[in-house]
Amino acid sequence: MIRGNKTTPVERRGRLARLGGVIARFRRSKRGNVAVMAGMAAIPLVVAVGCVIDYTMATSAKAKLQAGADAATLAAVSVNSPIVANAKAMNSNNGPVTNGTTYLSQVFQSNYPASPTPSISSSSVNKSGMIVTATLSFTAQVPTSFLGVIGFHNITVTGSSTSSYTMPTYISFYLLLDVSGSMSFPSTQAEQARLQAVNPDNMNPNTPGSNGYPGGCTFACHFTRQGACPQSGSGNGPYQGPIP
Repeated sequence: MIRGNKTTPVERRGRLARLGGVIARFRRSKRGNVAVMAGMAAIPLVVAVGCVIDYTMATSAKAKLQAGADAATLAAVSVNSPIVANAKAMNSNNGPVTNGTTYLSQVFQSNYPASPTPSISSSSVNKSGMIVTATLSFTAQVPTSFLGVIGFHNITVTGSSTSSYTMPTYISFYLLLDVSGSMSFPSTQAEQARLQAVNPDNMNPNTPGSNGYPGGCTFACHFTRQGACPQSGSGNGPYQGPIP
């Protein structure tokens, strides 16, 4: 028969005293506090660093998307754009320009990065008077790398771009050119004589169709009050009688 060792009351009290001393020393000990505090502070530190990294990535993605949106609106209102040509064909009409939104979408898609994939929230190309305005707005979800630990798996970025073009104003005007001999201006006496000889205004006043200047006409000779051409017309020309 095996008998177990029995502890006496004195031994039991000694063991309880030693256990109480260990607990008391543990409560009074300050060693390891830095490790505990560092462990507790690690979580907000990681979150803060993650916020900076994820925000930087989101800002970079937005900059690339914004550049694509700017390129799209500028291309739509460039002078050689087919959209501007469509706007000019509208004449005096105002409103949406044909194929404007399709053109914006195609140019935007050819310029934005592979990731993240944005979506166009609104786009338009409108003509008002002589001004063509192109507008495009976008939105995108940028995946996070660190903020996912606190429940933020994406950062939403948005942006918009607007560009305008003022079409040239076309003005109807008329150019009147006087080709009569009276507007010629010879520089020498010999040239003056030659001009008088070939000037159709100096034809024989009795010749049908002649302007009837028998004394010759060189420069501004219609203005007799200035003494340039004292002769009077006669014959069949339109200037019969005293020349004004």
